[in-house]
Amino acid sequence: MTALEQLPSRIDDLTLQIVQLREEMHLAISASETSLRAEIRAGDEETRRVVLVKTDEILGQAKMLYEDMKATLALLREGWN
Repeated sequence: MTALEQLPSRIDDLTLQIVQLREEMHLAISASETSLRAEIRAGDEETRRVVLVKTDEILGQAKMLYEDMKATLALLREGWN
């Protein structure tokens, strides 16, 4: 059998390999997308948690500064009277 006669069979084999490769790539990409989405969600949740903790810390500090300022103003008023 000549190389030219083998060509249709070789093309069919190559076509099958390409189809299989596409299916494998599709599955791999889908799995990667799923994994990436999960990582992004986890990162978002961690970011929210950290923001809430830091917000609570900042609000606590702001309240403490406010109370200190009120006490300082009260002392200043007493000194003026």
